[in-house]
Amino acid sequence: MKATINNKEIEFKVVSISSKDILISIDDREYFFSKNELDFNIELFNEDSYQVFDGDLEAYIKLHPKVVGAANATAAEGSLVSPMPGKIFKILKEVGQEVEKGETILIMEAMKMEHSIKATSSGVVKKIFFKEGEQVTGGSLLCELE
Repeated sequence: MKATINNKEIEFKVVSISSKDILISIDDREYFFSKNELDFNIELFNEDSYQVFDGDLEAYIKLHPKVVGAANATAAEGSLVSPMPGKIFKILKEVGQEVEKGETILIMEAMKMEHSIKATSSGVVKKIFFKEGEQVTGGSLLCELE
């Protein structure tokens, strides 16, 4: 993920998180923050998100499954994986909806272009991991079919 802090763009990712500490990688350097060392709170917001409070500041961290290794190598059959970093532009199908092989499930926007993410097999949409407008990294699990 990218963020702008004090007019400087940085790249960061959450490596691990718990209710008491967080490990963040910023520009390929890892930083461990403990609630005992800093004055902040981390609370579970919902099943895959955390809310971080630090004084008057508040941030949300959403955790998403990411496929490890070559594209689709460790994804379950029927899983759809982000081919590159981008933004979810439009979701065309809903959980529980039947899809045919080759049918577009969602559209990503990356590198100023729209990319159709299509079903690799016929089935039913089991889970969609992102919402329209959310940023994704390359290799992120976008959708599962069953």
